[in-house]
Amino acid sequence: MENSNKYLILAVTIIFFGFCVVSTFGLGLLGFLYFGSSASANLSAPKVNQVEVETKIVSIATHYANSNDLEAARADLKTLNIPNAEQYIAFMIDLFIQENRGPGDVELQNLFTLAQALGATTPSMVAILASPTPTSLPTSTPTSTPTLLPTSTSTPTALPTDTPTPVPSNTPLPTETAIPATDTATDIPIVKVTPVPVQPTNTPEPTAPPKPAFDFVISRVHFQTMPENGGCRGAHNIFVTVVDAAGNPLNGVTLEDTDHAVPPHVSGEKGPGKLEYDLYKNGYSLLVIKDGGNPVTSQISEKLSSNDWEIGIPRLIEGGYCPDEGTCREKWNSGVFGQGSNSLCWGHYSWEITFQRSQ
Repeated sequence: MENSNKYLILAVTIIFFGFCVVSTFGLGLLGFLYFGSSASANLSAPKVNQVEVETKIVSIATHYANSNDLEAARADLKTLNIPNAEQYIAFMIDLFIQENRGPGDVELQNLFTLAQALGATTPSMVAILASPTPTSLPTSTPTSTPTLLPTSTSTPTALPTDTPTPVPSNTPLPTETAIPATDTATDIPIVKVTPVPVQPTNTPEPTAPPKPAFDFVISRVHFQTMPENGGCRGAHNIFVTVVDAAGNPLNGVTLEDTDHAVPPHVSGEKGPGKLEYDLYKNGYSLLVIKDGGNPVTSQISEKLSSNDWEIGIPRLIEGGYCPDEGTCREKWNSGVFGQGSNSLCWGHYSWEITFQRSQ
């Protein structure tokens, strides 16, 4: 009986260890197959040559500037297989400006022309590259000419003349008459002239100041720094303030985004003159549409986004999210806008913007 128990224990032990060995080998084989296939898939994924892409975009922009064929340009851009080509072109323009390429640079102007056609320009680009023609101000023509003041109101008295004394015929004339020298000139009566002021018949009316181009303008835009936003797990909002012409908070002003993606917001919702938009890895361009119940005109903001590739490298450096352009590109996926790679602080960026009433 005792020997039977020993054999039973030995059999159970052998079966247990055999099961462990088979399980370990099986799991290892599955892991090898999974990770080997993943690595193979990653190695086979096509890599984007950034220099080649940017060279082709410059060529497409040059062709569009000559042909004005937007559909052909869109088709050419689509062949590059880059996500969000419009924002890529905007980023290239920012880089060219940083390289001190001025408005006279042909490639920069061609890119700007294509970006405008695709709707990818920003107010900062327009301020640097566009050349608006100033509108001449109307000049007022006086309705009447003021009467000149008279030089004199009285006629000076004529000077007295000497009447010669007749000389008798028998009186001999002197051959030469000496004229005594004198330092005193003949006294001439001084006539005092009193000018009489003459008022112009018509006084020109003061010209009223010109009406502003917009009822509401953007007086401030600020991209929050990393400390201001609470780090990479901080806020993701657009904080809006609305003020009157004197800078005082203004409630009851309605704002909306240009894409109508979310309902309008009204100032005062988050405090005096305040309202907010939440960002979820997206962005909005904002404008004022009503002051109280009255429709108004407004400047439109640039796209205020929480996607780092839509913010641009200069602002990310300024906000302290990366120290230099090389590091920014390193943290992005292969240096080509790391969409979906959760690079830097993707999705956790905030903005501050102020709309001000013009009058």
